[in-house]
Amino acid sequence: MLRFGKIMAGLAGVAALAGLAYPAAAQDYSMPGVATTKVGEAELSIGGGLSRLDLPDIRFGYRSGPSGNREYANSNGFEDEFGGSLTGQLVIPWGSTTALALGGFWSGIDQDKGVRCEANGVQSCEASNLTGVNASAPVGVDLRERAKRDVDHWGTQLEGRYYMQGAPGNAFVNTSYVALGGDIRQINQDTRINFSTLSGLDAGSYKESLDTDYYGAYVAIGGEYHLPFFENFKSGLGLESGFKAYAGLYAVDSDYNGRVPGNSLGLSTDDTAFIGGLTLETRKQFTPRTSLSLESTYEYISWVPEMQYSNSNTGQSTTIDDTDAFASRTMLRLNVGLGPDGLYYK
Repeated sequence: MLRFGKIMAGLAGVAALAGLAYPAAAQDYSMPGVATTKVGEAELSIGGGLSRLDLPDIRFGYRSGPSGNREYANSNGFEDEFGGSLTGQLVIPWGSTTALALGGFWSGIDQDKGVRCEANGVQSCEASNLTGVNASAPVGVDLRERAKRDVDHWGTQLEGRYYMQGAPGNAFVNTSYVALGGDIRQINQDTRINFSTLSGLDAGSYKESLDTDYYGAYVAIGGEYHLPFFENFKSGLGLESGFKAYAGLYAVDSDYNGRVPGNSLGLSTDDTAFIGGLTLETRKQFTPRTSLSLESTYEYISWVPEMQYSNSNTGQSTTIDDTDAFASRTMLRLNVGLGPDGLYYK
């Protein structure tokens, strides 16, 4: 209930940004940065593609030396995993120089990775325990570790845009609008790790859910970009290029729940994060109403959770630490102008 209340409060804050708009007055001029969108016309965009999210390793299993010191932890790295992604956006003109843009994305990334801990006669392969008491296999026994992690990364944004006529530019970039927006995001991770001996005997399991909410606001600029060596080729194919750069501050709420047979642990932490990104779009107009875009987004996230598991040898307890991460999404997007044909076919 607490998380639901926070999400609803965030949505209310996002909706309040609608006050940036003015009464509608249709006017027909192009808005670079959303390519062919025009004031007086609304545009719906939907698409899908690939995504990547560089999350920290889960190091729950490890090898212990003869004195009990941890020699290394098994790595279940997530940085080389790709998944699918969906996106949608609705741009609604609102006044002669303003518009509202409601958008969102979802990315799903799955990992299934196996590693092996090799132990000699004085070493042991072990798995962390949530409360500081280590569970281990007999000394000298190798362990297989199979980790499956499912990650859902989604967000929804509402922004008010102000379009500028005659904005300064140069040979590379022409800025056409500035924006202020509200943003709600989540990164939800569900992990299961199974341990077994080389002969196939069960040696234990671990389940973890790690959910992180982001609530914040951002500023953005959008427009057209030009690459001089590419312009002749681009104009010959009838392509248009747009960009959007954004940066924002977010409140972060992260909740952890871990379970091993006979034991469980719940933790939570709050913090702040910076998220900044750049979206590049190349668009081809097929009819006055429809176009197709290739869109790539690159993001930096200053705060994502990184679990530090208990170690009875050092007295370390299980805690939620943090690190940074990078995300990217590349999608093919269909853009459709809404409204009667008379707006598009003169």
